[in-house]
Amino acid sequence: MSVLVRSLGFLEPIIRGWDYSKPLFIGLEGPQGSGKTYVSTKLVKELSVKFPALNIVRCSMDDFYLTFEEQKKVSEQNIGNILLQGRGLPGSHDLKLLFECFAQIENGSDHVIIPFYDKSLHKGKGDRALEKEWTHLRGRKVDVVLLEGWFAGYRAYNNETVLKRKWEEVRKQHEPKFDSIKLEHILKLDHDLSLYEQIWARFDCFLYITTSDLANVHASVLSVL
Repeated sequence: MSVLVRSLGFLEPIIRGWDYSKPLFIGLEGPQGSGKTYVSTKLVKELSVKFPALNIVRCSMDDFYLTFEEQKKVSEQNIGNILLQGRGLPGSHDLKLLFECFAQIENGSDHVIIPFYDKSLHKGKGDRALEKEWTHLRGRKVDVVLLEGWFAGYRAYNNETVLKRKWEEVRKQHEPKFDSIKLEHILKLDHDLSLYEQIWARFDCFLYITTSDLANVHASVLSVL
């Protein structure tokens, strides 16, 4: 059974039973190369056919990345921390912008604005596109929103002792691969991740796509470098 078919089987009863006094928020998580963008796009298309009375939209965490200049500032403030020298990890998104977008949806606005992040700008380093290139949803309130992202729903440890032990286990297991990453970098990552939990709290259900082999993720990352 395909991921798409299983996902539809999971979501259809939820969508059918929702009372829509508030929008239904769905999170979709999957590592790079797992097909989450394909699945989320197909889900919205298929569900829109099955539930034509509902306005079902998709958005991506990627489109809420910090601007090029904002990310540059984060990198400069974290010299030596390779985890924050580019986009992708917790701490590289504009959470204020994401909250504003969700607020429009939650308030039943008939004009919802979803940003667009152009990864081709600045020689592949990326930047937020001009607002005229953003998605403007007009005329209907949003009933169902599906947000996809590779760490959607992830929770912070918020426990330095436990995190330190876990990190040491991982570091030793893969030595010397992660020797350039310090514990303080992992603690910073954990703190930044905790800020996203305010976003996850808005979701009513989650879909998780896994992979049979982490080597698939590694191969996917290498293919875009």
